Amino acid sequence: MRRQKAQAWVEYIAFDYDVCKQVKALDPYAKVAYLSSDKAPEVLAQDGLDGLDYHVSVLKKNEAWLTEARQKQLSVNVWTVNDPVAMDWFLSHNVDFITTDEPEVLLGKVAN
Repeated sequence: MRRQKAQAWVEYIAFDYDVCKQVKALDPYAKVAYLSSDKAPEVLAQDGLDGLDYHVSVLKKNEAWLTEARQKQLSVNVWTVNDPVAMDWFLSHNVDFITTDEPEVLLGKVAN
């Protein structure tokens, strides 16, 4: 990324927590989010990560993590949200990103 001068264009995500921490160690300015859904936002913030990227079922079950992530200045991405009702729920909770197989449905919701 450095050689191509693309650092500002790249955000890293990984299922392996040690990989996330290693990317931050190599480049403290890199944007890194964790995917495996088994760590609370407090742990991510303590380790200097920038966000969480968790499965829809995990965030629905751990709703408090949405607030905690905001308090820790972590970005929140949720995947894979295909149900329109779930889309509404996550939009009402102001997540930063929603990964979906139904982009036309989600775009219709955010365009209103």
